[in-house]
Amino acid sequence: MESGDDATNTALASVLHYERRIAELEAIVVAQAETIEAQRLVIERLEAKVAELERRLGQNSGNSGTPPSRDPAGERQRQAEQRQRRSEQSGAPKQRRGKQRGARGTGVEMSANPDEIVDHRPERCEGCGAELGGDTTTASAPVR
Repeated sequence: MESGDDATNTALASVLHYERRIAELEAIVVAQAETIEAQRLVIERLEAKVAELERRLGQNSGNSGTPPSRDPAGERQRQAEQRQRRSEQSGAPKQRRGKQRGARGTGVEMSANPDEIVDHRPERCEGCGAELGGDTTTASAPVR
């Protein structure tokens, strides 16, 4: 019967060995699961950071509140070329901003019959500081 007991003991030792090995592997799996979860959280945070940086990198004065002077030089050049292409495609003649030559100007005109005339004459010469005198008899007509 000893040979049966030896076989039983060998089988029992083998089972115990496998149970210990299974317990070790389960501990490794648990540790790996914790590591994977920690890495998943880090990856989520880094993906969010990359998305924010890409969003910021894509901003320029055209799609954000920043002034054009804050655009990178390459971006300003690209925008200038894009404006020029658009103006060439429109076929309109090139015009400068503001009043065009030959256009009638507007402004406040002098009244032919003013309500009151007030003379503003300097008392001294601005260059040398000499007195100009108080002679008001040589009043001239208003310059129009």
